[in-house]
Amino acid sequence: MIYLDYAADAPLHPEIALAITDAIRTLQGVGANPSSLHAAGRKAKEFLEQSRARVAEVVGADPQEVVFTGGGTEADTLAVLGVATQRYRACSLLSDIVISALEHDAVVHAATYAGQLGMTTTRIFVDSQAVVDTAALSQILQQQEPALVAVMAVCNENGVIQPIEQVVHTVRWAEENAQWDRTATASAGATHVPIIVDAVQALGRLPLRFQQMGIDAMSIAAHKIGGLPNSGALIITRQCAVDLPGRGAGQERGIRPGTQDVVLAAALAATCERAESQREAEAKRLHRLREKLVAGACTIPGVVVATQANTVPDITQFVLQGCEAESVLFVFDQENMCVSAGSACRSGVARPSPVLIAQGYDSDHAMGGLRVSIGWGSSDEDIERFLQILPRAVEVSRKLVSRKVAKTVGMKASETFAVSSGSQVGSNTTEGLADVSEKSVVSDEVTQ
Repeated sequence: MIYLDYAADAPLHPEIALAITDAIRTLQGVGANPSSLHAAGRKAKEFLEQSRARVAEVVGADPQEVVFTGGGTEADTLAVLGVATQRYRACSLLSDIVISALEHDAVVHAATYAGQLGMTTTRIFVDSQAVVDTAALSQILQQQEPALVAVMAVCNENGVIQPIEQVVHTVRWAEENAQWDRTATASAGATHVPIIVDAVQALGRLPLRFQQMGIDAMSIAAHKIGGLPNSGALIITRQCAVDLPGRGAGQERGIRPGTQDVVLAAALAATCERAESQREAEAKRLHRLREKLVAGACTIPGVVVATQANTVPDITQFVLQGCEAESVLFVFDQENMCVSAGSACRSGVARPSPVLIAQGYDSDHAMGGLRVSIGWGSSDEDIERFLQILPRAVEVSRKLVSRKVAKTVGMKASETFAVSSGSQVGSNTTEGLADVSEKSVVSDEVTQ
């Protein structure tokens, strides 16, 4: 099997597997509850805090700013929902959650859930290259002081690096110059607008220096870069307050209560360190593979890269004109190759890519989005095999789409005939012929 879907989940790296084994061996024979006061608990606590410090070192944070979570989605949810709820309950004027049009479903769903409390969500437009429009953000901020602003560092569908520095500057400028009524908000303790960054796809790909970024919270996860699923962290300043139900016994600053998984914390630390130590060399290697990928794919008529913006080398999104991603993926799957149409969190449903729609692509083009994401195990042979399969996948998909169009046209013509003649035979016959034709194309083309 050839795996080219690292943006969804990277295979476990052997070094991380070894680190997990070492952590288990270290704790073997003793309880691993770091809240216990006995010697075994103290040993687990020391191990946990060492892992926390290691993660903090990689992302440029203070160890006390690292809150271990069950992955990036949980970290996003805790940040967006927790911060927004705290701000809104402190002052009902802080009711608007501002997020980019590119955000991961974890952020979108957290903002939507906050709507049950009476909050609203405003989307920041992106330009045609899928880059957040900071001028549009500035206009949004002129209206009212928001509960928070959330913008991802790297888009998970196309790899575009977002202008976080400019976003921070825009928000801080608005704090000083916008005509906000800050009497009520200041009395509620709202000193500045929290900025939250989903950095899940940036970890190991970009240098992350949390305390230098001017942001308030940042989510990371291990499984995109060779670590374990359910292993992540929310990096959050001590000053950034959250309000969440179910605080439990107060572990992880009360933000993520419950007995910490010491082994997962150690695995996250090892994953962060490995990725950071090899980041520059790996970026050069993956950049070369991406150039080979793009050069080969774009020789096929109607196959284009979705954006010309600055991206990480790991993630490439193509638009396959005249295709639907579902049938393209089927051909690749038959060839034992794993690629995707976009975020795995929503790719189980055939629908246009919301990222491509946000860029301005129409729904037909957005149905033809294909994401190829590479990582630590990817090779030249993988790219070459992908380029061998792609032309046939495109051909099969285009034939299927053309059959669907013919079927739709035929059905409309039959409906017109039926209305004029009072008969349903024409509609049924046309639909049946179209179905037979479509099944024939799938059978013939995929099995060749």
